[in-house]
Amino acid sequence: MFFEVNFLFEREHFFLQASLCCEKGKILGIDAPMGAGKSSFFQCLVGILHPVQGQIILGQNILFERDIGKSRPSIFTPPHKRKIGCLFQEDRIFDHLSVEENLFYASSPSFSETTREEILELLNLKSLLKQRSSSLSGGEKRRLAIGRVLFSDFQLLLLDEPFRSLEQGMIQSIVSYLKSRKDITIFFASHNKDIFQELAEDTISIQDGILVSSYK
Repeated sequence: MFFEVNFLFEREHFFLQASLCCEKGKILGIDAPMGAGKSSFFQCLVGILHPVQGQIILGQNILFERDIGKSRPSIFTPPHKRKIGCLFQEDRIFDHLSVEENLFYASSPSFSETTREEILELLNLKSLLKQRSSSLSGGEKRRLAIGRVLFSDFQLLLLDEPFRSLEQGMIQSIVSYLKSRKDITIFFASHNKDIFQELAEDTISIQDGILVSSYK
C-alpha cells in the first residue's frame, strides 16, 4: 500500500485510534461531526501532534514510529520533509506578503512554469499576484490558501473544508482538478454533502474516537 497509518493519539478527555491503508491516487472523504477528531487526525499526519504510539508510512518512508510506553518516537520526520500538503480550515496566509510571495513561499523548485500557470488559471489568481494579501476578500484568501498548498511538493494532500467561501463554479473547477490528480492521494473533509458525494471515492468516519474506513 502507498499510505498506511496505525496509531493512537491521546490528550486530556480525548483519544483517537486510527488504522487504515490506501493506494496511490485515491480520494477519501472524512465524514465526522465537529469535535470528533478530524483536525487532530490531520495534525498527526502532518507532524504537528504526536501520537502516543504507532506508525505513519507514506510510500517507502516511515514518517513516524513510536512504541507503547516510550516517551519519544524512535522515528520522527519533521513536517516540512514529509511531502504532505495540508489546507487547514483557517487560511493561514501571510497578510504582510503579496499574493505572489505567499504562493512562492513554499513552492517546489521542481515545478515547471506550465504547472504553475495551470494552478494560477484554475484558481483565477493571475490578476491578484501583486496585491497585498490583507486586501483580499474571504473567497480570494481561500483560493490563495489552496494555491499555496498546490504549489508545494507533496504526495499526500489533506484538505479541511476546502470549499468554504468559494463560488459554485470555482468549486466545480477545483473538484475536476482534484479528480484528475491520480499521482497523489487525497483526504478531505467537507460538510457540503453534494460535493462530498461527487468527490469521495471512499468514506472515512470517526465514531467514538475510532477512525473507521470503508476502503477495502
